[in-house]
Amino acid sequence: MNNHLIILGIVVLLICVGLSGCTNEDNSQDGADTSNDLAKFVGTWMYEEIGGIYTFSSDGAFSFDAPGEENEGTYEVRDEKLWFTYTFPPELEGEVEGFDYSFSDKDTTFIISPEGYPEYVIAFQKQ
Repeated sequence: MNNHLIILGIVVLLICVGLSGCTNEDNSQDGADTSNDLAKFVGTWMYEEIGGIYTFSSDGAFSFDAPGEENEGTYEVRDEKLWFTYTFPPELEGEVEGFDYSFSDKDTTFIISPEGYPEYVIAFQKQ
């Protein structure tokens, strides 16, 4: 009888340990509250690697200026991604591009990766 109680105790313990990892919590950006992130983008951001500057306005407009490259359009945070809809240059007009993003350093740095290319990372510093 004593052996049965020990085995039963071990089984209960293993079940408890196994189930302790099963929660609905999601600590990654997926499922995170991104409702305030749109306001975090507003301002001027430097991409030092190429000397580019992104400017995000509170009305949802953005511009990017770098040597040999200029883009304009609108931006939004939707489905936990940063989305650009281009209005300039003409060859990009109407094109929509999504980026995974994250903020760090008390929201003075943000990092984006083109959707589907997590290995390609671009970091920006708030100016």
